[in-house]
Amino acid sequence: MEIKQRKILTVPIRLTTILILYSMLFQYMHWPYGMDLMLYGSMGLLVLYTIRFFFKRNKSSLDYVKLAIVVIWFFRIFVSTFVGPTYSYIFDIVLIGLSLWWFTDEGVNFYNDRKFRFSNSVKLIYYILFALSFVICAFGMLLRILHWPYGALVFTSGVLLISLFLILDLLFIKRK
Repeated sequence: MEIKQRKILTVPIRLTTILILYSMLFQYMHWPYGMDLMLYGSMGLLVLYTIRFFFKRNKSSLDYVKLAIVVIWFFRIFVSTFVGPTYSYIFDIVLIGLSLWWFTDEGVNFYNDRKFRFSNSVKLIYYILFALSFVICAFGMLLRILHWPYGALVFTSGVLLISLFLILDLLFIKRK
């Protein structure tokens, strides 16, 4: 039951993550409905991940940390949407602490322990796409902040590459 439930919820969780990513793009580019998309995506992630958490039988401390990250993320978005950004720094501090905890315990091993469906060349392409997408997104963000030419284009390309990476990740990785 647990494995089937996790496989069913993996795709919707990825899609809500992509929705959150695009809402960040909308906010960053000052397009309309960015905060609405962020709120709906965060709400969907909260509901789906909470369901996934409660159906998991053997929970570790990192499962609780990940659930806390999702819950605090939602409340940060909720408070900044309806109250204003006055108190959101408190949520940011807690999110940074929990994210560092997750990264030190599982972050690097999460990608090192992956089993690929295809050859080692696909593994190399996977990691290149992973690194390239995040570097392009960060570089585009810097260009956009500095108001340099092509900043919006590079940032949008980075977000599209990250979305592609999240979808291809479902196809290339063997699931238990």
